[in-house]
Amino acid sequence: MLKTLKEISKKTLLLNDFDFSDEQVKTKWLGTLVAQDKEICDTEKRLEIKLPGDYLEFLKISNGFPQTSSISCSFLSIDKIDYLKTLDEDLVEIWSKNEDLKEVGEALTSSILIGGLNEEQQFLIIPPSEKVSKWRYWKFASWIPGEEEFTSLKEYFESDLSFLKEQTKNLKTAKPKFVTDFSLRKAVFNLDWETVYFLSSNYIAEGKLYGYYNGISDLLALILIASGKTNRFQELEKLILNLKFKKGNEHLLNKYSEAAQEKKLFVADFQLDKFTIKTNPISLEDIEVQITEVRKDLLKEKNKVAKLDYQLYFLFEYGSPEDFVNLYEENHTNLFLTTHFKAAIVYSTLNQIENSKTALKRYFKVAFEYRPFDPFLCESLLPLLNKELLNKLDN
Repeated sequence: MLKTLKEISKKTLLLNDFDFSDEQVKTKWLGTLVAQDKEICDTEKRLEIKLPGDYLEFLKISNGFPQTSSISCSFLSIDKIDYLKTLDEDLVEIWSKNEDLKEVGEALTSSILIGGLNEEQQFLIIPPSEKVSKWRYWKFASWIPGEEEFTSLKEYFESDLSFLKEQTKNLKTAKPKFVTDFSLRKAVFNLDWETVYFLSSNYIAEGKLYGYYNGISDLLALILIASGKTNRFQELEKLILNLKFKKGNEHLLNKYSEAAQEKKLFVADFQLDKFTIKTNPISLEDIEVQITEVRKDLLKEKNKVAKLDYQLYFLFEYGSPEDFVNLYEENHTNLFLTTHFKAAIVYSTLNQIENSKTALKRYFKVAFEYRPFDPFLCESLLPLLNKELLNKLDN
């Protein structure tokens, strides 16, 4: 396991997705000091269980380990591990209430979280039971359909290393770190499409990505819009042909190439959000029944905001604009930022321009620092973003 963790450390430093200390870079090692016998003994007494051998082996190499990529999780030090039902009661309850997933719920109830606390993915170890005689090792995340099971902790680390090797293939030095370049944001908010085209095309030609872009797609969308605004569609076609990262992005690039040939500012397949009027929309009552059946956790008072956003999400995707607008206007002071963005789109679809601008202002108020481009990349909202509105937002 030590050899694997050393290799993981080297590849993670090459991938360079996170901040590392000078000491970590110098030693090419991301591990910590080893866990002491007393720390292990105290934790086993607290949890009233004997931990599995391979996990103890890991702790004797490093008492915890940092996140290595966007799909991995950090591993906790021994004193911070605990039963999942203690650390995330709601998650366990959601899975336990679903009869179709009863076995998964039972496993989660007895599981111990050793990695991924408050992260997008978790790593769990599950003690032996009457049904399963051995320890189980699960990676569990909202974006994974169910559990991803490993035979051991060693197998998980080997899988992580395999992913890192693929991500760092042909890399001799560390990748450039994600940075925030406010010059492009300033150009977009000034509706200075000449500068937008120049900056974004340079970034993408050099293979650069920045923290407030949604990867390649956002940059291509900005270039496409700027191409139309500055009559550069022919240049865009040449740019796409000469891109360095074609492999794995062929479908995406073909769509943008078609848009350039047809002189379109937007690619429908890559619209962030698009609202359409439904012929047979679902009602709030339908959603309430759905919540009662599969998301009872949303009925708790502490999850009131999450419930509202859940309702508005389904109304946006499957409901009527009237139901969406009514619920939004009653609760707009206490919602997640993406819901304001969706509200602006619904209002725009209904040609309620001033209401759409008001929703946009609410969105920018909370999203200005890290998702400021979304409205510019939305076909129904771009026409509303005039200099008068944007100047008010900037101030």
